[in-house]
Amino acid sequence: MSSEILTFGGLVLEILPRNGGSIFSFMTSDGCEIFRSGQNHAAEPTELASFPLVPFSNRIRGGKFVSAGKNISLPSDAECSPHAIHGHGWKTSWQIESRSTNKLHLSFEHQPDEWPWSYKADQFFRLEEGRFVHTLRITNTSAEVMPVGLGLHPYFAHRDRAYIQTGVHSAYETDDDHLPIARNEDHPAIGCFKAGKIVAEGLHAVFSRWSGTASISWPDRNLRVEMEADPLFGHLCVYAPRGQSYFCVEPVSHATDAFNLYEKGWIGTGCMDLQPQSVLEGCVSYTVLRTN
Repeated sequence: MSSEILTFGGLVLEILPRNGGSIFSFMTSDGCEIFRSGQNHAAEPTELASFPLVPFSNRIRGGKFVSAGKNISLPSDAECSPHAIHGHGWKTSWQIESRSTNKLHLSFEHQPDEWPWSYKADQFFRLEEGRFVHTLRITNTSAEVMPVGLGLHPYFAHRDRAYIQTGVHSAYETDDDHLPIARNEDHPAIGCFKAGKIVAEGLHAVFSRWSGTASISWPDRNLRVEMEADPLFGHLCVYAPRGQSYFCVEPVSHATDAFNLYEKGWIGTGCMDLQPQSVLEGCVSYTVLRTN
């Protein structure tokens, strides 16, 4: 499976347009991993370095929700059956719109199926001096209002050596399927994030009212990444599975199962409706600093 490699400003980014528009690797020009690198180009996006979340992030309970009085039923995903997860972008082939040494523009168009709205999605990858800027855009090309969410799913390398400092307000307590059942403003990770402690193994939570900035550092590698996201990404998912060396710090626009939470009257979940022919766009940047 062919890849596109961008190089600029001391950084190297390899992207797989035909495999979910995913990132295969993101590292410094001297080979220091920032995102966890994929092992082969044909791997599932969950085994690569990052993938896009569009037109929603994380799980929808049972793949079912109601929009404008219409019952929507989506196919379940094998990894989290019976729930739907992460939308369409990571499962489809993206087209190359334009390319240069340090920039790449990808897109795909969705035609109505179980998701009964048409839309166009775009990704813009740009390398600057010591900085990677990733923009995700969705355009509602249907004639009806469409519920929508966006996010990015980067896998960072070397969890056991990484520290994260960021600000969040509360966490969503979840059931065994990682679906929200309550809010918790006293979740222990909130204080750990504020103090800049090591990423805890086994953490899997979505946090609300994210500050939009996070500092991720590996002191023994003399490396730090400053993540900054547009206000659209008001939630943060942190996932550090047991027995794995990677961890995920995912800027997302809404809570898990936000469409159903909205119907139940929950507020502040990031649930949004996009008017016909309207555009929703968000940018996340990663500034890479060597600290020695």
